[in-house]
Amino acid sequence: MSYGRQYARSGDIFASIDDVIQFGVARAISDSDDEREQTAVETQREESWELLCSRIPNFRSEMVALADQRKLRRRVARKIGEGVHNVRAEDASSLKNMILDYLLMDTTAQLDPQIKRKGKKADRGFQHRVTAALLCPLKYEATQQTYSDILAGKKCLTAYDLPRFLYPDGHAYNPDDMDTGVLHGHLLLRVAKHIFQGPTAALERPGYHRGRRGNAALMGMTAMTPRAIAYIAIQARFAISAVDTWAPVEGNFDYNAFFWVIVSLFDDGEGEDIIKLYNEYVSTSIIEPF
Repeated sequence: MSYGRQYARSGDIFASIDDVIQFGVARAISDSDDEREQTAVETQREESWELLCSRIPNFRSEMVALADQRKLRRRVARKIGEGVHNVRAEDASSLKNMILDYLLMDTTAQLDPQIKRKGKKADRGFQHRVTAALLCPLKYEATQQTYSDILAGKKCLTAYDLPRFLYPDGHAYNPDDMDTGVLHGHLLLRVAKHIFQGPTAALERPGYHRGRRGNAALMGMTAMTPRAIAYIAIQARFAISAVDTWAPVEGNFDYNAFFWVIVSLFDDGEGEDIIKLYNEYVSTSIIEPF
């Protein structure tokens, strides 16, 4: 199960582990020279398979040895899946409370009105001006009218409309340049430290951590990755939403699609500056990209 915990923060929390293993084993034992171009889903599964193989000792050879024992492989997948589920739930539970300390750029300022730390999250999302502004797509004006239109369904909210919390505070919308500043938002960086170094480090200086080793070190991470940053974005968005129960789809917003939208920002070698920023921010010991 511990391998599932590692995979969750750097892999894909939405993928069926059984499907990933089945894909990897089928490719490993295949005799055909399939030269067709892979679909996006196949590419994602291949990357997930390779990540599992890199995280779990002898995983490739052991799964291939079980090629004719699908039931046994499913048991392995179920165990890994339990670890993925548990770590996602634990991170979400921890952030439900602590995220309120990360919302405002100025950490000495107070939320007005206050947001409840316990119980239902009904006073978050588009019900509160601060969380509403962070969730609001950059292409929309961050106004009460916009929030009301979103709640009423007059404005659609999808995974492809990049929200303001991905950008630095006060970032101006430029439809011809959505890349500048993306993933530099203060909320994301604080959530990154919360998850990978621990809550006590979230509001401290870049690279700082206190006490025992953080999750990044425990996972053996030597650098942040596009998938790890996408995981951070998923957890940040869920924490500031008004939704209490985890689900892959919230209205028109698809968390799985959002995950891959974030990952796609690093396609073709893009985003090296973002990886460097997160490496420096999360831990000074993480200095080289994978």
